[in-house]
Amino acid sequence: MNRPGPGFASLLMGLAAPAALPGLGSVAAPAVGLAAMALGWQVAMGRTTPWIPERARRWLTPVPALRPLTRRVLRILRGFRRLPLPPLPRWLAGAAVAWTGFLLLLPLAPVPFSNALPAVALGLLGGGLHPTRSTWAWAGFGISGAFTAGLAWAADFLLAALAALLRT
Repeated sequence: MNRPGPGFASLLMGLAAPAALPGLGSVAAPAVGLAAMALGWQVAMGRTTPWIPERARRWLTPVPALRPLTRRVLRILRGFRRLPLPPLPRWLAGAAVAWTGFLLLLPLAPVPFSNALPAVALGLLGGGLHPTRSTWAWAGFGISGAFTAGLAWAADFLLAALAALLRT
């Protein structure tokens, strides 16, 4: 089975970075969410290289100043590579990336960590598309699932409170 190429991993990790930053995350999250959804569906549909519009491709030149930061993050996450987990199925990885992108689209800016947690999950899912980093994908999948469960619980609580308020 063809695995997604390294282009998906680096794009998703690069996209997730600005959305995870406090302050900048609420501004960047909608664009990052849309781009992540498009890339996630490309992964799920079996593409091995990402299709990016020409206009956006011109913006994606490597920034030399980011290399030290990338090395530092990879050094921190190196220990996760030792855990023996099978890779996420391609369709599930693509769907998880698309879902996490959708979570970034939700207008939850006043809620603390509402952009940071999905952005971190997106970065881990993106990095986990690399064949030797499947543990990262599972960690991102878990963070995205836990965030989704927390949102579902909060929505249920708010709807129950609203229903109780309307009954009185």
